[in-house]
Amino acid sequence: MALINKSNYVRWIYAVISVVVVLLIIGVLLNWQTIFKAFAPPVPVVVSHSYKDSSTLFDCKMTVMATIRNDGGNGDIVMEVLVTEGRKQWTKTKKAYFTSKETKTLSLKFDEVTLLGSGRYFVDAYAFGK
Repeated sequence: MALINKSNYVRWIYAVISVVVVLLIIGVLLNWQTIFKAFAPPVPVVVSHSYKDSSTLFDCKMTVMATIRNDGGNGDIVMEVLVTEGRKQWTKTKKAYFTSKETKTLSLKFDEVTLLGSGRYFVDAYAFGK
């Protein structure tokens, strides 16, 4: 029966550990964006918002605009707008990709509004998937 040489055993253990560490480093380097996105999701901030009424002869529209800034990492941000008119309400969403520290103005059109100036609106923004 052959005796195991202790120095060869230790060298073998160091070689296995070295290979595992190198594979982990390569895995992190190849997937750094996915890892960063998991730890640094987008953080949207609604900087400002406004609306504009428009009408044709028989048609009224309300367009809601919002300026959104991303204070987090890169990713999709959803703008959600709720418009109410009397007892009626409508909700629409719009998704856009933001890089970190990017600011964009998004808009949503509501054709459902029936009277000019009668709709009230609420704007919210959140990271997609949250």
